[in-house]
Amino acid sequence: MTVPASIEQLLKKHNVSYSLSTLSATPVPKVNNGVQSITQQQHAQTANAHLLQDTHGEKLLAITPRQTILNLDAVKEALGKPYKPVIGESLKKFIYSLGLDAMVAMPNLGNLPTIVDSHLLKTDMLLLSVGVANEHIEVDGESFKKLLELSTVSDISTP
Repeated sequence: MTVPASIEQLLKKHNVSYSLSTLSATPVPKVNNGVQSITQQQHAQTANAHLLQDTHGEKLLAITPRQTILNLDAVKEALGKPYKPVIGESLKKFIYSLGLDAMVAMPNLGNLPTIVDSHLLKTDMLLLSVGVANEHIEVDGESFKKLLELSTVSDISTP
């Protein structure tokens, strides 16, 4: 497995060390509406990525814990304007424009403004999709925090 160049560059820029993980057994949606399987490592929290846009079409990446639901009202409260999910062909087009096959839970990738759920900062290890099949990287909590320099952190999910 190789990490896409755009992600590798972001990790190097922030001096983030990581390990590679290929996972299987828990469903993860893919761009083509198929379902791939992953088995979440027992000690790591998997992060989900959500692509949102405001009424002017400006995009935002929201990152939440896998076992939660994104709360759009909380995103609106944190950022001062409403956002809605980007879905279907618009989502596919955006993902493919990054040279990826799936959405990536990588803060500020593609210079996207990013909002991160505060619960992710309370975990010791995180699994982040690299946008290729069921491949992930595993980073420790402190390394993940290095990636958040331009991100907003807020409580944006519900269990």
